[in-house]
Amino acid sequence: MRIINPIAATLFSISLTLIASISSANISLDKIVIHFDNASAPVNNVAVTNNSDAVIKVEAKVIETLNPGQTTESEIKTRELSVAPKIFELQPHETRITRVILRRKINDQEKMYRIRFIPDTPSTSTEQQSGGMSVKIGIVVGMGVLILASPENPKPNLNFVRKDGKITFSNDGNITAQLQREPFCNQDKSLCVPLIGKRIYPHASWTMEVPIELKGKAFSQTVLINNAFSTLNFPP
Repeated sequence: MRIINPIAATLFSISLTLIASISSANISLDKIVIHFDNASAPVNNVAVTNNSDAVIKVEAKVIETLNPGQTTESEIKTRELSVAPKIFELQPHETRITRVILRRKINDQEKMYRIRFIPDTPSTSTEQQSGGMSVKIGIVVGMGVLILASPENPKPNLNFVRKDGKITFSNDGNITAQLQREPFCNQDKSLCVPLIGKRIYPHASWTMEVPIELKGKAFSQTVLINNAFSTLNFPP
């Protein structure tokens, strides 16, 4: 017997927060990363759009990420960053501007925050078998913004060691280094290899496998630190 249980559907509702745009989401954002550097105003805007044909209510949740990129990474609630309005209603296909405010100066080390915009209605649904019944499950898909707040005195210090077909990066500075996702091509363009991107947060490390086409060869990659691009040159 096939039964759809609306009460069970509510109890089994799953909240998923994704930092990426997906077609099935009820809401979308005009940006997924905000960088407050030491020269910019501590205010920014995020546009939230209702992609559905129904009225939805959205709640913005703010958290701080401690020790990002490390085994001790964790999340806490914070008042250091605020978003307004925090709860709002969107008509079908309406866009609302929310204001993001950094409420304190960052002294010694970069801070990382996230804002999660959670709608009150499921974006998709699926069915699972439970105890002989077919249970309909609503999946609520939220959208997130990553916020990086630079310290007053940024001290970039990204180091790397290339050994045994791998490159190990260590960020010994107080600000994030972002390796860019890009193709590396040699001078005559006869060899082009995709390089993956990666954010390496302060006091975190990361190991990259050297693409097989570049093993034993020198190559370079672009890195973004404190809103400035530079080039890392990897020896053979």
